[in-house]
Amino acid sequence: MGVFNQIKMIWHKRSSSAYIKYLRKKGIHIGEHCIIRAPRTARIDVSRPSLVTIGRMTGLRLSSELNIMTL
Repeated sequence: MGVFNQIKMIWHKRSSSAYIKYLRKKGIHIGEHCIIRAPRTARIDVSRPSLVTIGRMTGLRLSSELNIMTL
């Protein structure tokens, strides 16, 4: 990953709402009032966005890292 792409990803992960906005733009279905508690360490695969749906009023936090991968 190039330096520009790393800076862009840091910008998208600056807050929960910014990261959710980025994920929705990529096509992932995310319900209203969701929170990603540690967006800087969360990794959600956007290669197949139709396979990922996060429900309404969900708080995502699994220890210090959150990984959601599509296969």
